[in-house]
Amino acid sequence: MNTKTEIDRHKLFEKIWTENLEPALVGLQEEKHKAKKMKITYFSIGFVLFATIIALQTLAKDFLTIAIIICLSSLVLLLLRRLIKNNKNTYNIQYKEKIFGKILNHTELKWSYLHRGDHIFSFKLRDMGRVKDDAQYSTSFRESGLYSGYTYVIPDDVFSVMWNSSKIVMSEMRVIKETTSSKGERHIETVFNGFFIDINLVKSFDGETYVLTNNDWGYVAGGYDVPFSDRRIEEVDLEWNDFEKFLRVRASNQREAREIFTPDFMAMLHDWWNVHKKDLRFSFKGSHIYITIPSKLDFEPSIFRSNEKEKQYIQEHLELLWFIEEIIRMLILKNNLIKI
Repeated sequence: MNTKTEIDRHKLFEKIWTENLEPALVGLQEEKHKAKKMKITYFSIGFVLFATIIALQTLAKDFLTIAIIICLSSLVLLLLRRLIKNNKNTYNIQYKEKIFGKILNHTELKWSYLHRGDHIFSFKLRDMGRVKDDAQYSTSFRESGLYSGYTYVIPDDVFSVMWNSSKIVMSEMRVIKETTSSKGERHIETVFNGFFIDINLVKSFDGETYVLTNNDWGYVAGGYDVPFSDRRIEEVDLEWNDFEKFLRVRASNQREAREIFTPDFMAMLHDWWNVHKKDLRFSFKGSHIYITIPSKLDFEPSIFRSNEKEKQYIQEHLELLWFIEEIIRMLILKNNLIKI
């Protein structure tokens, strides 16, 4: 693996976009146009049907007639919803097969992609009490110790790779806090939305090390704090003022934390921060490295999104995979900190 700066990554992405990704998107335009046209048609039919229902209900004289109108109309609307969803999913499937294939062809590790399904639909089922937390991702997120005060997690698209006996998983993750008021009203708040990375190593760390940005230091910033499990965890002085202006490191083993945060590793993180300015969090504990990176983007294609907007979405995902690979290179290959 070769070291890449953020400038190098941007230049490389522009080349990949021009030569591979943009032509692939152009090739999907006909399917996208078809999906868009069908969706507009279905919504138009639905609107006309809704207006007709209101008119018929106004003219109906008895309850039975009204009930029959409502039942028939509901069936038609459900059918339209299914047609809209299936039509969109056809485009989604082709998009992800072609675009994800192109993306993964430009990573150094052999990543695999797993789509978790329609997260909006899953969220509705969860509200109805039919879906529980995905045990694997819920457990990993809880064990990371990176956030507290939440109720459940909703994973979506997942990338994973096995490398020298280590398993690396990156998933889109929404973390929810759910409360009920004294009046019985439910309130849902997003604790975290973005990417969750779990690097499962063979060798364990001796202590626990946590990293947060200065803008994101727990409740001081109005966020959700790190529930430190070890009372011995203290601030680590890394003797680089520019780095410590944006990242704070706390650890139970000061020597181990300094071995992790070598000058090269800090320089790479500092370079990343100067470009992205996102409140990432790290924890090094047990046999895992956990990372959270907040993001408002997901990788659900939209038939109404421009190619320029698609470029932004694709770039963030590909550069994130490169960033994770760089972390692996720094911590495992170059520093030889964790032998696997």
